Amino acid sequence: MDIKRQKDLKQFQADLERHKVQDKLLYAEETFHSYDEKIILTMDEEQQTHQMAKQEHSLDPHYSVLVSVACIHKDSCLPTVNPLTVVKVIGSASQGGDTFSRYSGSSLAKLMLKSSLRTVGFFSFDNATNSDFKKDFVSAFKSDGLNVVLEIIKQNEVIYQTLDHTDSLAETTAQKRPVDHSTHYDGQHILIMEDDPVVREAVTMLYEKHPTVSSVYVLENETPKLIKGEPWPLTDESRLVLVGHGRRGPDGRMRLSGYSAEDVAQIISHTNRDGDQIKTISVVACNVGSDEVFIDALLQKLRAKSVEAELHLRSALLQVSHSGEKITVEITPSGLEYRHKDPSKKVVAVLGRDGETVTRVDLNSRGQKVSFREHNFMLAPNYWEAYKNMWPEEPREEYRHMNLISADGIVFDISLTVTSSVQLIARGVNKLSEKYGQVVNTTDSLLRTVTNIQGSPYNDVLIGNELSNLIDGGGGTDYVEGGNGEDIYVIKRQTSLSLAVTIDNHASDSKVDLLLVEAKLHNFKARVQGNDLILMPFANTRSVVTLHNWFLSENHRHLLAVTEDFISFTVADNPTACQEVAHGRFQSSCLISQSIDYRNAKAGQQVDLEKDKALHSVTEVRGSNFNDDIRGNAKHNMIVPGGGNDFMQGRGGEDWYIVSPGHGIKTINNYSPDIATDTLLLKEHYSNIDALCDGVDAVLYINNAKEVILQGWFQSKQWQHLQIQSDDGYVFKLESNVNNCVSPRKYPVSVDFRKRSRGGSMVMFNEFSSVVEMYGSSGFDDMIGNDQDNMLDPYTGGAWMAGMEGKDTYIIKPGYGTDLTIHNYAEDESVDVVMFDASFQVDNFTVDKSEDQSVLVSAREGAEKMQVLLLFHAAGKRQQNLCFQTADGVHFLVKVPKGNESLSAPEPRIEAFKIVLNDCQRESHTDLNGVPLFSQVGVVQGCPYISNHIQGNSLENALFGGVENDAIDGGTGDDTLMGGKGDDILLGEAGDDTIYGEEGDDYMLGGAGHDAFIPGPGKDTVDGGPGRDTVLYQGDHEKGQGVYVNLLTGKGQQADADGDILKDVENVIGTIYSDILVSGYEPALLKGSDGNDILVSLAGGDYLIGGDGNDMYLLASYSGSLVIDNCAEDNATDILYLEHFSDISVNCSSLPRTVLLSMSLGEVELRGWIDKSDCRHLQVIHNNGIIISVEELVAKCRKI
Repeated sequence: MDIKRQKDLKQFQADLERHKVQDKLLYAEETFHSYDEKIILTMDEEQQTHQMAKQEHSLDPHYSVLVSVACIHKDSCLPTVNPLTVVKVIGSASQGGDTFSRYSGSSLAKLMLKSSLRTVGFFSFDNATNSDFKKDFVSAFKSDGLNVVLEIIKQNEVIYQTLDHTDSLAETTAQKRPVDHSTHYDGQHILIMEDDPVVREAVTMLYEKHPTVSSVYVLENETPKLIKGEPWPLTDESRLVLVGHGRRGPDGRMRLSGYSAEDVAQIISHTNRDGDQIKTISVVACNVGSDEVFIDALLQKLRAKSVEAELHLRSALLQVSHSGEKITVEITPSGLEYRHKDPSKKVVAVLGRDGETVTRVDLNSRGQKVSFREHNFMLAPNYWEAYKNMWPEEPREEYRHMNLISADGIVFDISLTVTSSVQLIARGVNKLSEKYGQVVNTTDSLLRTVTNIQGSPYNDVLIGNELSNLIDGGGGTDYVEGGNGEDIYVIKRQTSLSLAVTIDNHASDSKVDLLLVEAKLHNFKARVQGNDLILMPFANTRSVVTLHNWFLSENHRHLLAVTEDFISFTVADNPTACQEVAHGRFQSSCLISQSIDYRNAKAGQQVDLEKDKALHSVTEVRGSNFNDDIRGNAKHNMIVPGGGNDFMQGRGGEDWYIVSPGHGIKTINNYSPDIATDTLLLKEHYSNIDALCDGVDAVLYINNAKEVILQGWFQSKQWQHLQIQSDDGYVFKLESNVNNCVSPRKYPVSVDFRKRSRGGSMVMFNEFSSVVEMYGSSGFDDMIGNDQDNMLDPYTGGAWMAGMEGKDTYIIKPGYGTDLTIHNYAEDESVDVVMFDASFQVDNFTVDKSEDQSVLVSAREGAEKMQVLLLFHAAGKRQQNLCFQTADGVHFLVKVPKGNESLSAPEPRIEAFKIVLNDCQRESHTDLNGVPLFSQVGVVQGCPYISNHIQGNSLENALFGGVENDAIDGGTGDDTLMGGKGDDILLGEAGDDTIYGEEGDDYMLGGAGHDAFIPGPGKDTVDGGPGRDTVLYQGDHEKGQGVYVNLLTGKGQQADADGDILKDVENVIGTIYSDILVSGYEPALLKGSDGNDILVSLAGGDYLIGGDGNDMYLLASYSGSLVIDNCAEDNATDILYLEHFSDISVNCSSLPRTVLLSMSLGEVELRGWIDKSDCRHLQVIHNNGIIISVEELVAKCRKI
């Protein structure tokens, strides 16, 4: 008995374990269908792997995250997981299936066990791996105390596996899709369009009617998410049921749960479908079937997104019974009538091949009349009480749609709120029937709620209030004031009588008001009268519109005029721009056109903004619903085509074309010689956009439908300066080589996920190897660059970033949080930059080193903390090719101590090396000696438009000013100072400094050392100080004029030397033009450079260099030595004039490389004469007028 009981107990325990395993497998099946998040893990960089991962992600982009295997090594790179997270592993299996992307089952499991993925219980592989791999994978988890379930996809079957109590693989096969023979479809998706109790109750009833073939979805981020049932895709035998409230919006357009027809089509395009055909789309909502515009727009938009279906809608009130039946409700004089399956209220609509909507309604049949007591109407919440008080036939509006008008023209309605008495609220004033002029002042207490003011045909005074008023004078001589608010003034064409309207548009809020005029733009004339501008919009010049005090202040000028030919313009604020208009000529400098809006046009339009002078200032054009021809101008145009087959040409400037697919075929001629980058914004997802070739044209297809023709694309670069931007964040360019014209490749240049709420993997390889700019999402992102110079902006959700090769830039801003990591390893060792949007204050930036050789850089900006982890930054040189830039222009490095340095300072430190000041609000003071962290700064670029005070340190500084008056002190060291524009003070101090004055009247002091000065234009003062100093001039390039510099008097004249004062300067280098350079009392170097120069030596010890050109050397002193370097490639004849010596008083002698001319008290050395032939083109002129060449003089000397 005991033995039998033991056997029974063991059997019971075994059965219990089997039930536990089966329960776990069934739970796994449910989890794989209703997961919170799916992590798509790519195990290698194979192209096929990335394609499979991309395809898997496209099935559920809002609840899927792409992650590379590199992320497993860093938990901050992985998204947060929970018990309802599943992991889809994508890679390539070996031929025998024993490894997966070179990992065995156990090694792959151990890799995941080291990361946060250890807490995931559900993994999915394809069937390419063998049973040993799967068992080893699951066993590795179990040995760590964890039970996981594998999903295996095998042809058309889905299998779930796990280890049972005997450590064998147990499995179950997912049930195949059930069939409900009571329906006419193989399955239905029921989509909850809004979170509302009535809608949810109706969905429950519809689901319970056919539960085996129904799946229920909700909307999240306008994308369906499965919450109940199986994830079967919709087929051409399926039905999609949209459940929500139907009601017209404030604009009068029908909406389903607040969504327009365009929005509904976009939502349907995101459903899980097997192909482009859905048998039926049933809209369960009140009255949606009564709006033909909504039906047609929905079908048209669905076709544009490659979705074909038959629509079923109701044109009446609609309820869903507890049994799932759809009951229509009709309001009759005898009360409410409820009918089931009423063909007269059911609208069936399809889109024909010709693009025309075909609807069917059986008005001759009525449904079965039923008794009904439920009140789950498919209307907006709290709407039934108002809806039941409607007329039985159209128009179906509430009783309260009427306004009342009093005998004195006040339009009012009755307040819905009743206190002690009924309140009357004035809404408008209508004086059109009056027999004489009226005064209407809506600032009066009883009229403060008025928005519409209609004057009489006579002389009126109409004054608006704080609301946005619509004011129509009605004819006659009127005076109107809009006051605050966005007001509209209406000027209508008068058939017989003239009108004179004076508009005082003064307001303190500066909101833009509108002037609507029934006149064409080109008919407008204008004249100036004091501060008033008088417009004459009609042929009858007696009809005028006066803009009172238009030229007085900005508070009068916040007005935009709109003409009857759809053109908006404003008026210049300068009265001189409007003078010529008085002579009857349209003057575009006075009436400045801004935009054209043809959306209300009744026919196609042709407009050329370049040919029509009146439209030269237009920057925006919106097309009509017909075929338009829109051509831009040299401005930055924005062209938004309408609903026809349109032609667009942006021409010059950076133009934008904004195209919504499904509204006709658009042709773009983007030819422009300036090749400024234009942008085509396509309101469609990147993956749905393809390109094909048609001769020299490139054609863009969306969901296999032709949408945009890029005319002449392959002809030249003048046609190809266009980038394309999709509405899901991708910017790309197309193939430019006609030889690759089978299917032009897309070259993405920017990926922007800032509109996305969920993070993902942004790996810029393969197809995305051309991407330069990367913007993350508000979730955690894995951002990996390429060999371009990438810009990585993680946005607010945190990121793991690796720029890879190239000169990359990382962006860190307040609000980006602290979960940021940079792995900056790169083989090319290019210096990358981290742009930190925080100021470099004392102790604001801190660095800390971790045990794994990583460095954490932290900073604050206000209350926001920012930090980024530099992964393995201290491990080696290739991780340290990174510099930082702060918001206030400080450039610094994070230095890691090496060798003996690590003993005295073991921690990493911040070392600033450059300062570039930009957004300065006040005078800037920068002292490199006063801030210890600036001790290694060598370069300072001052504020461009604010005065700078810059003090250098002991390094060799390069210090630059701006356009204002700067004071720059280089300190010790061989510094370079550049003043820029403005009257600058530039102090070199000790060291061999180079000082540029540039524009302005500058004061330049060299200090000790051999300094070089380049004064530039302006009346500059140059003080060389101790040491041999040099001044260099550039001349006047416009006039071709050189300089006259006299070191004896210390003055300069002509060109950039004009007005200069020179002190303690020993050397002068002239310009490429003809210069006159005179030495002083001290030995000087005078260099003429190009041009016909005159070099005058007044004292001994001077060194003269003539350079190219016919130069003259003048020895004006009786004594002293002089060196002349006359070498020049042009061999032009130069002259040495000996003012105090005759030919008989000059002797000569030859040295190894030079010729020495000797006088009684001095000598002249002609350097290079003997060994260089290009140094001998010199003649000597004596004071007795005798001219002799040096060669003759040398020959004479030799005879002696």
